[in-house]
Amino acid sequence: MSTEFTLDPVSAADWPESIEDMQQSFAGGLNVYRTMAHHPELLRAWANLRQHVVNETSLGEQRSEVVILRTGVRLNSGYEWSQHVARARSRGLDDTRISSLRRSVADMNPSDAVLAQAVDELFADAGLSSETAKALVGLTGRVCEAMPRGFHAPPVAASTLIRSMADWVFLNAPPP
Repeated sequence: MSTEFTLDPVSAADWPESIEDMQQSFAGGLNVYRTMAHHPELLRAWANLRQHVVNETSLGEQRSEVVILRTGVRLNSGYEWSQHVARARSRGLDDTRISSLRRSVADMNPSDAVLAQAVDELFADAGLSSETAKALVGLTGRVCEAMPRGFHAPPVAASTLIRSMADWVFLNAPPP
């Protein structure tokens, strides 16, 4: 007999006092962060990284969404995709451009193709080919910050786990 494990997002009434200041910010709004609130130290540590990756990335708003959406494709994460389609639209990406991110890099505009290729290589090989690294430098002026959802091998695995958890949480928990 198999039973399914359930980890509900932390409710407003049970929100940990040590991260009370985060409840009205990003952390209280989405189930993935409300679930992370079971481990307040993790959520607090995640906040600075999230701020840089989501709000202060050197990629700019549109390129950042391209990377996030392609990562959602690679993770087969319906949650990540749906959350960021709306955000991408609000940042100026049209539906044709957004839908191209689900297909081959050959079907994308050249800058999106460079970013998507880098995401694909990080997932497949935990690193970038010389050709892709050079293309990223040409596109963004740097490699490190060009891949905010990549973070190279160990964080890619962590991201995969978190996104899988996010999908599970969103499929099994009611919205806040």
